Amino acid sequence: MFNITDKISSVVVNNCTTNDAIVDILQERLDSRSLLLHCDFLHVRCTAHILNLVVHDDLEVIGLGIEMICNCVLFWTSTPKRVEKFEDKARGLKIDCSRKVGA
Repeated sequence: MFNITDKISSVVVNNCTTNDAIVDILQERLDSRSLLLHCDFLHVRCTAHILNLVVHDDLEVIGLGIEMICNCVLFWTSTPKRVEKFEDKARGLKIDCSRKVGA
């Protein structure tokens, strides 16, 4: 009726193993000759999902470092006396401390 198999070129899904199985079933049931690109690119993995997985893994690796930096900034900016002491030490090391955290 709608000849949908003549209009399919690819199926974009995330990396779930269930999706792999479904695409395999689709591939068996559809005539590759009637599909656009002859089923060469039927199963396309979602790039956004893959990128999300990569970023999530990377954040796990650097997460502790980021947390330690945040705690350090919180410590040194929590009182005016600590800010003054930090700036004195920075000036002693000839480090520019004209910009404030978050500025």
